[in-house]
Amino acid sequence: MFDWLYVMQSVMSKRSIKTDIVISGGGMNGISLALALAPTGLDITVIEANDPAKFTTEKFDGKVIALAYASKKIFEKVGVWDKMSKESGEILDIRIVDDSSPLFLHYDHSDIGDQPMGYIVENRYIMGALYEGLKENKNINLVTLETLESYESGRNNISVQLKSGKEINSKLLIAADGRRSKIRELSAISTREFNYNQTAIVFTAWHEKNHDGVAVENFLPSGPFAILPMGRLDENGESGHFSSIVWTETTELAPSYTEMNEVQFNEEVRKRFGDWLGEVKLVGDRWNYPLNLIFAETYIADRMCLMGDAAHGVHPIAGQGFNLGMRDIAALADIIAETSSLGLDVGGGNVLKRYEQERRHDNLQMIVVTDFLNRLFSNNIAPIKLARRVGLAAVEKMPPLKKMFMKNAMGVGGSMQKFLDKKSS
Repeated sequence: MFDWLYVMQSVMSKRSIKTDIVISGGGMNGISLALALAPTGLDITVIEANDPAKFTTEKFDGKVIALAYASKKIFEKVGVWDKMSKESGEILDIRIVDDSSPLFLHYDHSDIGDQPMGYIVENRYIMGALYEGLKENKNINLVTLETLESYESGRNNISVQLKSGKEINSKLLIAADGRRSKIRELSAISTREFNYNQTAIVFTAWHEKNHDGVAVENFLPSGPFAILPMGRLDENGESGHFSSIVWTETTELAPSYTEMNEVQFNEEVRKRFGDWLGEVKLVGDRWNYPLNLIFAETYIADRMCLMGDAAHGVHPIAGQGFNLGMRDIAALADIIAETSSLGLDVGGGNVLKRYEQERRHDNLQMIVVTDFLNRLFSNNIAPIKLARRVGLAAVEKMPPLKKMFMKNAMGVGGSMQKFLDKKSS
């Protein structure tokens, strides 16, 4: 059990607090950003409404993150990967199939090197590692059980008012407060949204045979059925045969599956799972998450910027949602570090414009791709079904194109690589 007493910051005894940067949201995006900014020496304050202890329990949310290789490297750079690596599962290969078709697309990590393409880590382990990492950075102040009520930006600073009545003054406010961002609402930033009428049923499955690091995405008419290789240990502390399942179903039918008894539910899972891993059964609880698309019209306002889910939310079909947030973090941390090293204003308009210009196109591109893929594969229209199956088979026979897709999935290059290549101060 983690000792959470360290989050009680003495600064909160004051009615007014002065800091360099305020991050609203102490989830994965917010804490990851704070750790990425720590080497700048700037004073960073993170506001989180919840008790961090809830984020590390088995009952937390049932989700896992498919970490791209580059995202894992960022966690290494900020010093937290070794705190979660033992609970991670390697993604060595990815197999994409279309329902019962014999045609498929297979990505083999050995085609582009000896590193895994990515990793599967449960959210609770990532959160535990991130909060442990805070203890090693004295310039990060964590304020828990508090919420931002309003903010007011001025020429040289920004003032944040908390629900308790306390005030924080800083140079920059960063919104890492999720898809329903209060800061985005306060800033009157409009969004484009689309409801997919799909729900992700998330749970952990035990299977008889080893997954060997193979992730499977099986496209069914209702949506993708993803089998993600976990590194979870069994009750004896030994490597078990577990996978995280993200079963996309229509919102209308999803509740009927999650309300089934365990025997009935396991039977439905087997129908979709296939027999390649032998016997399969549910482990633990089941969670439902409605799926939608959201994209902010702008990422910035005076001395404020959006990042992660506050700026964009994509369909999980490609497992890139959190990785997009990590790209935001890499870009923002790099720009702020450069600005701070020159003694310039980290909340200035030029800084925020650079960030938006660097990230907006990449995020929009991923939204378009994931939206297109979901529409292409989540249907049972015969001509479209034939075309996509032929397309999968065609890409399978084109090694250069496969390698390009694999490198993109790993997150190699761009703002990520620039951040990774920069030496810590």
